[in-house]
Amino acid sequence: MPCKIQIKKLLSDLVENKTQQGFNMKLSDAQTLAMKTNMEFKSHVVSFAKSDNGITRNINIDSTLVDRYYDKQLKNQILNNTVSNENNNKIITNKTIPNTLEIDLQSLNLTPEVVNYLYQDSRLKSMGLDLNTYNVELSKLISNLRTSFTNEEILEKIKCL
Repeated sequence: MPCKIQIKKLLSDLVENKTQQGFNMKLSDAQTLAMKTNMEFKSHVVSFAKSDNGITRNINIDSTLVDRYYDKQLKNQILNNTVSNENNNKIITNKTIPNTLEIDLQSLNLTPEVVNYLYQDSRLKSMGLDLNTYNVELSKLISNLRTSFTNEEILEKIKCL
């Protein structure tokens, strides 16, 4: 399982990727992007400000957010048990896989992996809806629900599709 340092780096990279386009926007638009990102993470993770060189971005992943994701990782820990037999003694090694999919799911970051994961379990797939159409409709649904529901509630609604 990723340690808290790795989780903080993953979250920081995620926020960085989500807000990269803010450098090419007017300050007010970049601040709106920051506000949406902060709402998505339910924490103040990014801000934009004007500087002598243009727009600067400040990313701050606080320990509360890291703890929240760490706790989710503990609950959703994936164990691979490798059993080897050396001198008739069984040695069990537990390995964990960094679960960026889980982080992306919780933040509703529609990476191709997340869309494919949700699509594979969707009843819409069995009804003949193709992946591209599913992706477009999923994006629209999330946009419409974000103002009224938490990411967790939205994810539950998506899983019912």
